[in-house]
Amino acid sequence: MLGFLFKPRPYPAFVLLAIIITIFGVMAIVKISVIAGAVLIAAALVLLVSFIRGLKQDLEVSRIGITTTVRITRVEQQGGTYRGEHYDVWQVHYTFQDRQGVTHEDVMPLDDRAEAKKYHPGGTAQLRYHPDNPSIFRWIG
Repeated sequence: MLGFLFKPRPYPAFVLLAIIITIFGVMAIVKISVIAGAVLIAAALVLLVSFIRGLKQDLEVSRIGITTTVRITRVEQQGGTYRGEHYDVWQVHYTFQDRQGVTHEDVMPLDDRAEAKKYHPGGTAQLRYHPDNPSIFRWIG
């Protein structure tokens, strides 16, 4: 479970959220209780650690990553309703081989129809993956 909490996520919004939670944590320490404030500050630290780990991984992939071609295996359109609004999501399924010849399969979700139309079964795209851990990658296009 702790692995999920500290999963690398390079989302800049996490930094802003961590700052906001820290402010509320400090206010809680002053006005409510030390325990409530400590819990909020701990949550802010989890967000910051997650962001920093994700940023570190992105920078490593940019610096030492290996570029490879992925083969699009299928594109599925999925739809649903959320709060009375209809939405569509496209799942782009693809495979690629790392430098050891191991085949990896993954799915890239897209919510933009124009972006999804760029991909079709049998087509190709590019990604950069970490040479030591191909599950860490950045989609190039």
